[in-house]
Amino acid sequence: MIKIGTRPNLFYPSMFIIFNGLRKIDSIIMEKYFNFSCDTLFIFLMFFADFLSGLTIYLSQQKFLRKKDSGAYKFMGIELIKNELDMNRPDGTCKILLLFFLGSYLDFVEYIFSSYYLPGEYGQISISLEWRLKSFIICTSALFCYFILGLPIFKHQKISLIIILICLIILVVTEMIEYYQDRIFKVIFFLVINQAFNSGLDVIEKYLLEYDFLNPFIMLMTEGLIGLFYSSLFAIYQNPFQKIKSVYKMDPGKMPFLIIFLIIFFILTCVRNIYRVITNKLYSPTNKALFDYILTPLIIVYYFISKDNNDNNLYSFIINLFISLITVFCSLIYNDFIIIFCCDMEHNTHYEVSKRASVMDLEALNDSDCDSTFNEQFF
Repeated sequence: MIKIGTRPNLFYPSMFIIFNGLRKIDSIIMEKYFNFSCDTLFIFLMFFADFLSGLTIYLSQQKFLRKKDSGAYKFMGIELIKNELDMNRPDGTCKILLLFFLGSYLDFVEYIFSSYYLPGEYGQISISLEWRLKSFIICTSALFCYFILGLPIFKHQKISLIIILICLIILVVTEMIEYYQDRIFKVIFFLVINQAFNSGLDVIEKYLLEYDFLNPFIMLMTEGLIGLFYSSLFAIYQNPFQKIKSVYKMDPGKMPFLIIFLIIFFILTCVRNIYRVITNKLYSPTNKALFDYILTPLIIVYYFISKDNNDNNLYSFIINLFISLITVFCSLIYNDFIIIFCCDMEHNTHYEVSKRASVMDLEALNDSDCDSTFNEQFF
């Protein structure tokens, strides 16, 4: 028997998925019609989007609190407390700053790989490989949460992880057989490292949010500032405006449209990053990994239909689509959005824990009513 497990605040991860998809569409348009891709300018735009979106929402948050009296309120799904006592953070300022720099560095390297280095290495390799290997984020996020954050892994999650790992191994093996060349080993290795850095950033952010009680938007703003510092150092090696100059020289008439799509990319990144940190705050890095991966089947279908690069092999398409659907299904089981009532896999799921909590509250309420009635009759 299978049940769908409902969760609160699904609006925020849903918006993260939508804006993640819209940004991907915008990137595909720039690549297809303007030949504008794998550019270091994206790195500046993404970090500036972190800074600006964090600053904007933080100022809005403070304006919202100034209008309220003392007490607890919710802002974008996050509970805020005005006039709260100073909380003692378990970590000192130096450790928090070190985690900021480490998280921003992981984010910077991930951007460098995905936007600059890896696209030039694809060559005759499938262009959708980066998205298909995002299932590795689910595995690494689960392991990081277990060893770093101390989150338990229950039976249904262990089985789901095993199946995801098997699918990941099949994916890597079939990719190596289909594109047997030295480059494929290097690309897969760096893509795996890239995904590990991605999940590492999510876990660091979750640690700062939950253990050091940091405001998520101050965190996003600070990461953006540090990322801009890293990007400025990289700009010494690679001019971020070089690709724009080449597009202008080839066809000046395309420049206004390219600028418009770059502005759209920046706005979509701002909104996406806001919902990304809220999703990580309200849920967990493994949940965020699921929401990051869930569009992969659609990406595989798009690249097959569009006949881009070597994504038009029918057998490879069927295998990859099947693997991605199984991975999405197992990820939904891992994150308690699908409950399997078999072999005790329903135990310790969010659905069962919530149901038991409701029963206990009801029993406590009935006991309280009985005690109240007894006291009234006795006195």
